[in-house]
Amino acid sequence: MKSYKLRNRVEFEINTEGRDTNKLINTLHEEKIRFFGLSSKGDILRGYVRYGDFTDFSLICDKLGFKPKIRSRKGYVFALNRYKKRWGIPLGIILAAMLVGFLSDRVMIIEIDGCDTAGEERIISLLEDCGIYYGSSISEVNLYRAQQQLLAMDDTLSWASIRSNGSRVIVSVREITNQPEMERKNTPCNIVASRDAQIKSVKVYNGMLSVMIGDGVKKGDVIVSGVVDTKYGKSYYVHSIAEITGIYTEKMTFSQSFSSTESEYTSTVTKKAFSLFGKRFRLGGKYVPESDYEYRESSSVITLGKIRLPFEIIEMNYDLFEEKEITLTEEQALSMIDERISRYENNLLTGNGAVIVGKDIAKALTEKGVTLTVTYTVEGEIGVEKQVMVKGG
Repeated sequence: MKSYKLRNRVEFEINTEGRDTNKLINTLHEEKIRFFGLSSKGDILRGYVRYGDFTDFSLICDKLGFKPKIRSRKGYVFALNRYKKRWGIPLGIILAAMLVGFLSDRVMIIEIDGCDTAGEERIISLLEDCGIYYGSSISEVNLYRAQQQLLAMDDTLSWASIRSNGSRVIVSVREITNQPEMERKNTPCNIVASRDAQIKSVKVYNGMLSVMIGDGVKKGDVIVSGVVDTKYGKSYYVHSIAEITGIYTEKMTFSQSFSSTESEYTSTVTKKAFSLFGKRFRLGGKYVPESDYEYRESSSVITLGKIRLPFEIIEMNYDLFEEKEITLTEEQALSMIDERISRYENNLLTGNGAVIVGKDIAKALTEKGVTLTVTYTVEGEIGVEKQVMVKGG
């Protein structure tokens, strides 16, 4: 009974004053007119019948002298009837169905499995050349051919698979793993000095030491020989391995002019654009700054749940700069040089494992600028390998 209430029905009300209600009910049963929810309150009889039976129900009531009144009509037929002249609703439904059909054949999601973030950006760029990009038609792309093109364009891939699932394109790849270059430890070689220095310490693991601690060496001198003599007067060749620390000097010159030109930030101009299926549309027309600028942009992707829609809102920022002539004092120039000296020491000297044990600075001052000549005394690794040419026979 409860489920029946969900169907189309007409609820009625009958004034039964002075009439035989039982005769009405029996007649309805004989005519197989189904009625439901009968209730009586005083002389008023209420209930409801199916929408399709209401005409026959009314005729029977009229014959027996009853005058049924319609209290309400309920059901989807009456609900839809209220909108029969509102063409916007069916038109909207049709357009929505067309849009769903259109988007179901469009690439909304691209999933890439088997590589890092940088690799994903590279592969997405290559997929565009294969005709696969956000908003492109899936049915118009031969996925097998695109898979072969992807492998041909990227020599870092050993295998690739491209498949689609609805509006989602899944790309699985496997990158080529390069074999590490094996260092041949059986190749005869010497350890030679990479620069003029004084030997501070040595640790020889293989080979014959040719110098003593405290000796001075010139660039290219053999420190550890790969030719080992035996007590029997014979020689054999080895791959020399050693840690050689030496003390050496290194001279660098740093200059700074008192007159300098620098770019000064003035303001930022922000423009908007939106992207539809990869096609960018600028709002307000094209903008080209007249001064120097740095460009940066950010985009907001519009999504529907986990589905990426082919729409983006793009914010384009132009940071404007102007060239400005400045005059430095001696202190300012020296401060700028100190910063460059610090970067040099951290990145090129101590950053490579060397230790600065002494530093001598000579300053030269002219009307145009200042120059600092720095002579470093450095303690660090000075040994490098050099292959021994072995004569045949």
